[in-house]
Amino acid sequence: MTPLVQIKPGVRMAGVKPEMMVVLDVVPVVFARFGYDCWLTSCVRNGDGTSKHDSGEAMDFDSSVNVPEATGHEIAFRVNQTLSRDYDALWHGPRFHLHVEHDPKDG
Repeated sequence: MTPLVQIKPGVRMAGVKPEMMVVLDVVPVVFARFGYDCWLTSCVRNGDGTSKHDSGEAMDFDSSVNVPEATGHEIAFRVNQTLSRDYDALWHGPRFHLHVEHDPKDG
């Protein structure tokens, strides 16, 4: 059975770009390979327009248990390997989590 992402209550999905849907298939599988469950903790936000979250082109993920920072960086590396180069994934803090955004590259 393919691991599924759980959605944190209050996460807004309305307005997410179709290009982000593949991320929902990839990220939970990578988390599961490292032995972690996967929660979507942030998606579309109403901000000042400076974040990819504001345009529906970014998602944040975490686990229900603490993921060591080194493991989180490895998860981000594996997500980047799996998605096309039009996506960027990074593990960052201060409250460490996985941030994935659609960021098309020219050429």
